[in-house]
Amino acid sequence: MKENITYSECLSGILSALNMKSSKLSREINIDSSLIYKWLRNERVPSNESPYIELILDSIMKRLDNLVQRNAVIELLARYEVPLSSPTEESLKFSLRLFLQSSQNYSLKVQNKLKHSRKNVTIKAQQQNAIRANTDSGNEDLSARNEMEHRNAIQLIGRTRAQLTSGHDKVQIISGSSEILCAIINLLLTAMKKHNSREPILLTCNSDLLLSPGAQELTRMLVQIMDELLRCGREIVLLIKVDENGKRTVRIIENLHLLSAGNLKVYYHKKSGESFFNKELCIVPKAGAICGFSTQSEGVPDSAFLFQSRQSIEIWSARYYQDLSAAVPLLKIYPPQDSYEFQKVFADIEEHPGNKYVFKEGLSTTTMPSALYEKYLKLTGITGQELSYRIHLHNRRLEAFHVQIRSYQYKDIYFIEALDDLIENNKYSFDENYILRNIKPDNIDIICQLEYLIYLLQTYDNYEIAFVSKNDYPHIVNINWMVKYDGLVMIETYHHVIKKDISHQEKNFTISDKSIVKAFHNYFLFLWDELSEETKDKKKAIKKLRQLIKQCRKKSEHSLSVDSLQ
Repeated sequence: MKENITYSECLSGILSALNMKSSKLSREINIDSSLIYKWLRNERVPSNESPYIELILDSIMKRLDNLVQRNAVIELLARYEVPLSSPTEESLKFSLRLFLQSSQNYSLKVQNKLKHSRKNVTIKAQQQNAIRANTDSGNEDLSARNEMEHRNAIQLIGRTRAQLTSGHDKVQIISGSSEILCAIINLLLTAMKKHNSREPILLTCNSDLLLSPGAQELTRMLVQIMDELLRCGREIVLLIKVDENGKRTVRIIENLHLLSAGNLKVYYHKKSGESFFNKELCIVPKAGAICGFSTQSEGVPDSAFLFQSRQSIEIWSARYYQDLSAAVPLLKIYPPQDSYEFQKVFADIEEHPGNKYVFKEGLSTTTMPSALYEKYLKLTGITGQELSYRIHLHNRRLEAFHVQIRSYQYKDIYFIEALDDLIENNKYSFDENYILRNIKPDNIDIICQLEYLIYLLQTYDNYEIAFVSKNDYPHIVNINWMVKYDGLVMIETYHHVIKKDISHQEKNFTISDKSIVKAFHNYFLFLWDELSEETKDKKKAIKKLRQLIKQCRKKSEHSLSVDSLQ
């Protein structure tokens, strides 16, 4: 996000994008119009404790049903480089809040500097005037001034001491890495009771806290609670530090299933500054804020403070959003698989040179011959230019496969349960289902694809596949991902909720950060190396496919005999 944007510039830009008068805004948020004029003239800035930003956001969101105004706001955010993960109402509100709060914090900072500067100038001028006016008074007047300054300092110290002893903030000290994780879990559990709250939960992952000794079970519980919160509709913002620490990145990869709920927003820092060094934050609005840190120069957080007063939570939230303003979204969101845009990205990735590794539920669509792909599309009623373009994109993928596999390694890991479901129920996994749109394929068509897969395995030495059970990878169920080394990661998620429109169930993302792409690449190789030699044996894989073909043929013959009897 662009730096040094004043609150005046931010608010003026929003009003202009919405074609909204300041007087109209003042009526809607129920304040005097002169105050808004002062904001726009940069004469005043609302304090961090004021409710004005949330009131302004409520007023803005009412107008975003209008497509013209929504697009104008999206263009405004893009102009100021404000992160926007998607054009949904939740994401727009989050980005607008970030824009307003960042500009507010900057303006308050400038305002405080100006006040301090004016005060220094005034004091200096008064001192110079006093010196000129009392040149003849000598040391007696100087002593009197020193005495006055001394009394003022004593009074200031007394007022500060009174504030310290009469404060109402509740701060708890937490010692130990496991204890910090327990405190975070308990704080998130309080959020479960406030699942109707629209304020996002704020988290960081900047250290090796999740990798500390004894943290495995606590991490599992933490992820489970996050998953429940997301599925209850709570939004979670996760700010991570990306560096050469592969283990931390792997831990994030292993919990990708959290993306399927759709309310998780992940951001990362391209460069890690000192302000993020080994510090962890967990903020649940109106419940508490935990700040964890390491007492060693380089180490896992071993101490933390839990703040529970409203003012403390708001201060830490403001700091979090300030850090967030320097971050960028980790994930780029794409539309459903049946869209042109998604299929074009798929083709572009296939054409990017490099090793390709796939971990997914069902067979890759690159194992589907062009003629069969065309047949499936026609079954759904697609014709004309749309049909031609989709076939063109699929052929681009197939051609890239045949060209690159001669020079690069291609490895696929599939769930055997998806293949069994295909044979027994003529049902593709969610990744391929968009092609048929819930139309069941014939047994002959399934046999055609499996025979084509055998052909690919026998033709290319660089192509290997492995069949594994879902029970062995519970954290990767409902997630498909593909990585092209030094290129891009494509992720597809699926939320098992019964809905009529499948496009509402799937979510598609890409990651382009080189260090994350490398981490995915290495993680796949780790999973592959963990498999038994029998599971990776190409001859055994072909034998399994032939068994499935045999089952499918028997099923087809049985269906024909039943039909003939009828």
